[in-house]
Amino acid sequence: SARNEKYGAAIDVLPTAPSFTALSDDFEKRMSELGEKFEAAQKGEGEMPEFPDMKVEFNNFRNLSKNYLASPSDRGQAKLWCLQNFFMAGIKWKKPGKVLTGLSNALIDDWADAPWATDLSGTIARFVDQPGFNAAEALTRLEKKVSAKEAKIEVAFRRAMMWKDLDQDQWIEDIAVFQKAYPNSKQAKQAQRAAET
Repeated sequence: SARNEKYGAAIDVLPTAPSFTALSDDFEKRMSELGEKFEAAQKGEGEMPEFPDMKVEFNNFRNLSKNYLASPSDRGQAKLWCLQNFFMAGIKWKKPGKVLTGLSNALIDDWADAPWATDLSGTIARFVDQPGFNAAEALTRLEKKVSAKEAKIEVAFRRAMMWKDLDQDQWIEDIAVFQKAYPNSKQAKQAQRAAET
């Protein structure tokens, strides 16, 4: 009983982590206000606003992603935000491909089936031409990790389609692999139409 009272007292004084929603809403509000000030300045109704230091903004989300006082969902959403806004931060990474790989792997391993991670495959595919990052490999891992069949199909489709504007031969090859794996999917028909075009 005494131990429980001491433990309860210790828990009561622990700091709390911000929620992802609160952090995200605050960021969106500041960006919206900045946009309004920018529009007003273009009309001659005030001075041009100063753009915020995006390194600071990025680090707020990165710190939340590493804060174990936050819920797993909040940490995961913060990590996904960091991946989605990776280059917006303006940080000069020594090995950006390695950082992207770490972020992607953490999200795939721990949050592949999270309801808020439905566009993880699209985010990963955006980095297809980033040196040191293997988007195809990350998407293959994600396809194996997600549980729902529709989610697997969507990830595989992203992997096949990401080469469309970069490497036509690779794209056609990946479409063929996708169609063989998921022949009756609506995405297979979509891919076929795109390839024929």
